[in-house]
Order: sequence, then structure tokens, then C-alpha cells
Amino acid sequence: MVRAGEAPPLNPHRRSAVRLLIALSVAGASAIAPPLPLAAEVTCQVLGQVNFRGLEVRPETPVVGSDVELHFDVDLFVYSVTRLSLQGAAPFLVGTTSTTSSSDATFRLTAAQAGRAMVQLVVTYGTEEQCTDSDTGYTYFQLGPDRTATSPAYTVDVTDQAPACTGDCNGDGQVSISELMTGVGIALGAPVSACPAVDCNADGHVTVQCLVSAVQFALAGCTSCGGAICSPGEICCNPLLGICSTPGTVCIQ
Repeated sequence: MVRAGEAPPLNPHRRSAVRLLIALSVAGASAIAPPLPLAAEVTCQVLGQVNFRGLEVRPETPVVGSDVELHFDVDLFVYSVTRLSLQGAAPFLVGTTSTTSSSDATFRLTAAQAGRAMVQLVVTYGTEEQCTDSDTGYTYFQLGPDRTATSPAYTVDVTDQAPACTGDCNGDGQVSISELMTGVGIALGAPVSACPAVDCNADGHVTVQCLVSAVQFALAGCTSCGGAICSPGEICCNPLLGICSTPGTVCIQ
């Protein structure tokens, strides 16, 4: 019998069901697995560096028709060099503008047209990645993707006539003893590209006449032509006597 205000007693079957649910709840709470650890984080750092230091042009002011060397001063701290490419040379400089050489960033070209070229070196290189597992601290290396680095733009001026001062290889307005020796070397078989300014006839050869003219400029200087004023297209071939001539013609000595 149930008195007023009291809850009716549970059916024996329902009591068993409640006890079972409580038991399962307690057992389940103690059997819950701990949370899984987070996956280890792997960080990779690309190794390698390219430093551009400048460009050397030989000769400094190329003449149309002459050989030209462009030597890029570059430090390559990379896994491997895939390709070195020259941009901006055409139409003023022509020749091979791509190489797979990893040791010498030098391009040997020909001056084809007067004007100003803005050249750049593009380095394509393979990379190596250094990876670290944050969980174990284990470090390993793996190949990474190819990358490119482009140099600043450098100016190369090409002129359409021979320099007015025979033997002035670097264009500084004077002929030095070392430049005279370079001229002698070219006359004996060295490439004209070492100093096109000593090629007084602009024909790819250095004659005795050119060497004599260079000596005269070394003695008299490059600022004048013995009082003579050379016409456009002429060069001062004998500054001691003040004689101008057209490149390719014989200069009176």
C-alpha cells in the first residue's frame, strides 16, 4: 500500500534494470581510453644560397664585331646547379646564352649591334631540405624542388666604332705598360677579346702599326690627337703627328 506523498515502489524487474545500467556506467567510465597523442610535427628548411657580386665585361666597352666575355661573380652555395642562363643580351650581344656549367658563370659572345644591353644571370638550382621530427628530434635530409635566383640588371654598352685611343683596353683614357703588353700578346696569337681597343683597324687582328700607335698614345696621352680634330668615324692613329684615319686604312707613321 502506498501512503500519500510516497513514490510507488519499483517493480522488481525494473530494479534489476536500474542496477545493470548503473554497473555498466561505472564500468564504462573506468574503461575509457586515454586521448590519442597528437601527430609529430615535421619541419623542413631549404638549404642553399645564391649571392650575386657583380659583372665583369671584357672589354669594358665592346665594339661591334668584337668578341665579348661576360663574367658574373656569383657565390653558389647550393645542392646542385641545373642551369645558368643569360637574359637581356640580344640583339646587342649574340651567342650561347645558356650553360649547365656549375663552376664558371662566363658567357662568350659577339657584339652584334650598337646600343645598351641590360643583362641578368638566372641560376636554376636543385635544393636539399633538412627536416626535423619534433617528437623524436630525428633530423634527416631529402631532395627539394628546383628553385631559381635572378641577378640584378647590369649594363653593357656596345659601340659601333673602334675606340679613339688605340691600346686603351679598359677605357680609362690612358694606355698603360700592362695594356701594351696585352697588345703584344694579341699580336702573337692571343684572342683579340682580351683588348679590342688595340685592334686599330677593327679587322680582328693586331698589326705592328697598331702596336706603334698604342705606344704613341702611351707617350702622348689619349686626350688629344696632336692638335688634330678627327672627323666622325675616324680615329687618331698617330697622336704624336696628329694624324687621323678611318679604321681599316693604313696610318702614316
